[in-house]
Amino acid sequence: MESGTIQSQATIIRDFVAHPGMKLLVDRLQNKIGAKQNAWLNAKADEAEQIRQDARCYAALMGTLNEFLLRAKADEAKPKE
Repeated sequence: MESGTIQSQATIIRDFVAHPGMKLLVDRLQNKIGAKQNAWLNAKADEAEQIRQDARCYAALMGTLNEFLLRAKADEAKPKE
């Protein structure tokens, strides 16, 4: 992928992550996960697994967003031709 495309995508993701709506979403999800973390510690195996599956969705979203930013950082570190 071209450097310009990588950097452009990263800029879009940075703007998206900085958007007030995204901040509200992240805060709400972190609160939900924090509340479930305590429940997870005392849950039976099948209940604990459901809590873990719920948290995986959030982790997948944040991981995907971070992929764009990490790709841009690696692109910036590459020596320019």
